[in-house]
Amino acid sequence: MRQWLEIVLAVCLMMAGLHGVARAELPALTTASVPASEATLTYMNRDVVVFRASLAGVTPEKRVKRAERRLADHERTGDTEVVGQVPIAISTQQGIGITLNDTFLFTLLPEDRDPEDGRPLSALADGVVVALKDALAARHAQADPANLIKGLLFAGLALAAIALAVLLLMRLRHWLAIRLQRQVLHRLEANMPWLSYLAQVLERLVQILVALVCIALGYLWVTYALAQFPLTRPFGDQLGNFLLGLLGNMAMGVVRALPDLITLAIILLITRALTQSVKALFDAVQEGRVQLPGLYRETVGATRRLVNIAIWALGITFAYPHIPGSQSDVFKGLSVLFGFMLTLGSAGVVNQLMSGMTLVYSRALRKGDLVQIGETMGVVEEVGTLSTRVLNLYNEVITIPNSVVMSNQIRNYSRQEEGQGVMVGCKVTIGYDTPWRQVEAMLLNAAKGTPGLRNTPPPCVLQRALSDFYVEYELMVTLADTKARPFVLTRLHAEVQDEFNRYGVQIMSPNFRGQPDGGAVVVPQEDWYKAPAAPPSRPVIPE
Repeated sequence: MRQWLEIVLAVCLMMAGLHGVARAELPALTTASVPASEATLTYMNRDVVVFRASLAGVTPEKRVKRAERRLADHERTGDTEVVGQVPIAISTQQGIGITLNDTFLFTLLPEDRDPEDGRPLSALADGVVVALKDALAARHAQADPANLIKGLLFAGLALAAIALAVLLLMRLRHWLAIRLQRQVLHRLEANMPWLSYLAQVLERLVQILVALVCIALGYLWVTYALAQFPLTRPFGDQLGNFLLGLLGNMAMGVVRALPDLITLAIILLITRALTQSVKALFDAVQEGRVQLPGLYRETVGATRRLVNIAIWALGITFAYPHIPGSQSDVFKGLSVLFGFMLTLGSAGVVNQLMSGMTLVYSRALRKGDLVQIGETMGVVEEVGTLSTRVLNLYNEVITIPNSVVMSNQIRNYSRQEEGQGVMVGCKVTIGYDTPWRQVEAMLLNAAKGTPGLRNTPPPCVLQRALSDFYVEYELMVTLADTKARPFVLTRLHAEVQDEFNRYGVQIMSPNFRGQPDGGAVVVPQEDWYKAPAAPPSRPVIPE
């Protein structure tokens, strides 16, 4: 431990010695090698001269303070100002002295010139004299009460004019809002409800535009008001120059961007023309006027969207380099951020999109088909990009994600409607004591009395199973309209019950282990219309 303490102490002494040597060598460096900082002499908010060199050891900051003090002393005297120049030699430095009524103010040195300015010192002195005379004239004008009253009057008149302009803008905005509401109400009667959203967007745009115009008018008034007083005129000039410079830069930017804007417009026009041509072609295919191999009416809409997306993607790719500001770091940063967000949030969306494309191109269902997807049965209203909408028997619109549709079994009851038709079955279980020929005849009679069925192919009866207690029969019929499936089945079931009750044949569903009094469980025909039922009491099949 003692050895470590000795080492630490030796290191500390060594560092202290090096620090002392550095401090001892520091005065050997000449102060002339360190460049002096610049200092600006300002009077009446106007720049008079910039001091860049030291004069006999006096820094530019101290030179500015001395000149300001001398100008303040002269301001208290109120004498007539006569600005002059005299040559001055201080030690080995030569310069030009600036005087005011034979009172020395400050000295200009050759080193005070801008390093990039090749003019002689006399030219710098002439410019300083002009700037100082302008500042002194502003001081006299500011002290004149007439100038103050005039400035206040003009600023007040300008404020009143701007207030009137703002009032007119508000009236104009209110008038435009009323006109938009009237147009929307008129168009809504013409079944164009989307115009209400467009009117809201236009109203917000008008409000933003009016607010920007009011801000611009306020900025112009501040610029004009500051320019009316000699003391604040430089600030007004700066604000005006800033606005003019901003507008000039914007105008020059627009002029420089004109070639790119023209190219961008040409690319967009070509892209739009291609999409219109593709739309006309696919409309012809959908209407049956044109036939393309591998393209069906069910897939025309999805194919058209895919082709349009591809065309616009190519158009945007070609147009991107010509977008003003596309090469800036801000634009690149926004592009990276957008791509990052799209990558993170598009996993589920891409899954739905691919499922939708598979669903469309597999032609499993189409608009107007009666389908059953999982436990949902209804008519397809729309096969969208991300989801499928189904209208069920209760007039409920059910939206099913396409990925869920693809993961379930799809039963389409309308696909064979244009051909042989869609068949449905009605199952009954009858005991072995009833002849199967009688059962078959009764089922065929029930089918004949049921409206909404096709005669071709004719109804038929299948014996599905010979179970322990009964025989399972199934009546197969063909629907005339698949959308009326639940109503036709209801009527068919009613006819089957009436037919079996008419001939005293018991339906063995549910199962019976014994019969009361040894008789069959049937409904006598005289009891078919017990209260509150009244004949005919059969469900009507909607058209």
